[in-house]
Amino acid sequence: MEKRTLILDENDLVTAYHTRVLPALVYIEHTCLVTKSVSAGTGTVIGYQGNKDEGWLPLIITAGHVIKNKGGHESHFKLTRYDFSNLEKPTKRTCEFETGDGGSRSPCGILYTGPRKDIIDIGFIRGVKDCTDGKPFFQGEPFEGTMSIEDDWYWSAEGDHVAWAGFPSLAATIAGRPQPCYFEGQVSAFIATDDFVTYLLDGHNTFGVSGGPVWAKRGENLPRIIGVISGYHSILHAPQMPGLVIAVPIQPVRVFLEQVWGAFGRSKVSQPGSRAM
Repeated sequence: MEKRTLILDENDLVTAYHTRVLPALVYIEHTCLVTKSVSAGTGTVIGYQGNKDEGWLPLIITAGHVIKNKGGHESHFKLTRYDFSNLEKPTKRTCEFETGDGGSRSPCGILYTGPRKDIIDIGFIRGVKDCTDGKPFFQGEPFEGTMSIEDDWYWSAEGDHVAWAGFPSLAATIAGRPQPCYFEGQVSAFIATDDFVTYLLDGHNTFGVSGGPVWAKRGENLPRIIGVISGYHSILHAPQMPGLVIAVPIQPVRVFLEQVWGAFGRSKVSQPGSRAM
């Protein structure tokens, strides 16, 4: 197969997928050790903990329902990153672990527990520093394998062009292995109530994409993650009509990560302000 030639603009959404999202995208397999139930989804490496001497632990964001266990049982996680430089024979690196006690360097999966925790469908995984091949999860500097998230209280507006990605189960069936896919559409609505905020996106979603990143470009900045795919809603009595993709905004998540894990300790998060139009 001849090598593909991609004509890319460093600031557009498609380029962000190839150069910034794919290196940070993670296929998540989650098994409850008691019930043996298995779920799969998508995650994105958005941060890290540790130091050069002790090693770097990846911090991964996903949808809460991807890592949730009924009854609070212990979990086993298998996280896989793919390199598609060779399309015919992509390579992968995997790390596996069982959840620990949540200590400072313990691998764990936790649900968002900040304000409106019953509504915000967000989960986090803190992985281990080494993969099953004995090599570090981060092969170079840790920031090289992460995707930046929106670091201010600016919201995308209706009509904004956005993109998202994930590992659809249908694509895996066709490819014979997990296969990341690119999606794009527009923000149809930004809903803000006393209880929650959410994006409704005009586009496609399917099984396996839950937890995938949603990114957008604002001004001259490089595209950043603005939300996380949570689900797809349509009208039950009219299934032939298209629905809308649900995405959870990233801003409350950043505050939570700063407070719980100090994941972005060198950054300042401003107070909520008006929405950028």
